[in-house]
Amino acid sequence: MESTPTPSTLQYASEGEQASTSLTSFSTPLRVAVVVRPATGGIRRHVTDLLSNLDRQLVVPTLFAPADFSLEQPLSDVARHDINIGARTRPLNDLRAARQLAQLMRGNFDIVHAHGLRGAVVGGL
Repeated sequence: MESTPTPSTLQYASEGEQASTSLTSFSTPLRVAVVVRPATGGIRRHVTDLLSNLDRQLVVPTLFAPADFSLEQPLSDVARHDINIGARTRPLNDLRAARQLAQLMRGNFDIVHAHGLRGAVVGGL
């Protein structure tokens, strides 16, 4: 039985302050599923920055995104799964994407981090 990662040190910033210390160590890295809807511009840039700057000793990210979603720069150390998350609400397609995500993620991730309303809806189902 695997143990749940537990932080040895956590410090949070008060409103208006910047955190001086972040998560400093885990017994095992957090497994984070990053779910993204079809996106360009700001979300794509944000996801690229996020994935590029995560400390791999603390976090192991996996990207779940539409096949045509591309990061601003390739990241060879980020696993990826193509998920058919549409730009528009289509209940049947959304349920299919949610079922596919659930099958891939079940028991494999500690945190689901979603970007955009479509990613959040499908990732939350």
